[in-house]
Amino acid sequence: MSTLETRYGTTSPRTDELPRAFTFGEFARGAACAWLWFQPIGVFLGGIGFGIGEGETGFGIIATVFGVPVSFAATVAGSPLAFLLGLRLRRRRRDLTHVTAFALYGGAWGYLVQWLIFGHPTEPAAVAIAYTLATSAAVVLGWWTTSRLALRRDRIGRDE
Repeated sequence: MSTLETRYGTTSPRTDELPRAFTFGEFARGAACAWLWFQPIGVFLGGIGFGIGEGETGFGIIATVFGVPVSFAATVAGSPLAFLLGLRLRRRRRDLTHVTAFALYGGAWGYLVQWLIFGHPTEPAAVAIAYTLATSAAVVLGWWTTSRLALRRDRIGRDE
């Protein structure tokens, strides 16, 4: 018998009372997905914010070299609060509630990270907006990707 089966009487932590409960592994997968989603979104929106043309590949290389470790550190540092937010939302079944909460959290975290790194929002303002939106979108997509996978596994497990 697995740990989940022992703890919850099922292979899923989701119940009628906690329809959006999650395991730590599911949370870690969501954080990793958010970090992975941020890489292309951050380069794309950052390039737009800086006004970089499509043919200028140097920006993509520089953004990737610096962006990957910085966004990894930001993901690790922001994960505890995201985990607490997820715990608060376990009873909420509606996707819109989760999407809104994680979009707002991601945007606020993205903006705060810019303050922590630079002591002010990134200049020009279009870049600050771009990275804030990129973080918001990546956090939502990380949640969405993992949520769909977990709920699909629950459906498949019930059908067996």
